[in-house]
Amino acid sequence: MFARRFASKTWLTISRRPRKSRGVCVNNYPAGLSGIVDETIVAGLREAVARGEIGWLDVDLNYPIPPLEPGINLILYHVGGNCYIGSDCRRFPSSKPTGGRWDDAERMIDLGDPAARKVVITDLVRLVEQGDRIAPGGSIVGVHLDNVHRLNAAGLATVFNEFLTEVETARQQGRISKTRKEGWVCRQEQSKSIR
Repeated sequence: MFARRFASKTWLTISRRPRKSRGVCVNNYPAGLSGIVDETIVAGLREAVARGEIGWLDVDLNYPIPPLEPGINLILYHVGGNCYIGSDCRRFPSSKPTGGRWDDAERMIDLGDPAARKVVITDLVRLVEQGDRIAPGGSIVGVHLDNVHRLNAAGLATVFNEFLTEVETARQQGRISKTRKEGWVCRQEQSKSIR
């Protein structure tokens, strides 16, 4: 069962069985999230979880999120291969116009550049740390990395292998609970696919 609310760009999915993989790349995933999560969507998620289904809530921590019950897994959004115009983009060695509908708000960064990738991975680990503090015990905390369609399979593997290595370091340092499971989701453009 899928529920989408495009006005606020909240996305959640409820599935009947857990996925075995730690991550997945999907097409047609709504890009970006902006606004407070609609309580009616969360109510439906809570009802499904109470029936024993698996629920995922994809949010941007720049906005308040509702209290989460055990069984609701948390996915935290990151703009990924783009940066937001202004102070966000200034953290990267370089950026260029997106050449599309996001030109007024975002610029492209090169995730193949180790310096740019390090900034993004540091952000992702911080998101998992935050999620670890707010998600219920036993819930998975994941990241939704957007705008990765310019990467090939090897580039995407590099990003996520470095991310998982840094998550493990944070876990060993006590910044993420040792029992917390983490995962990831990335977004590809419909016209592109990972080879």
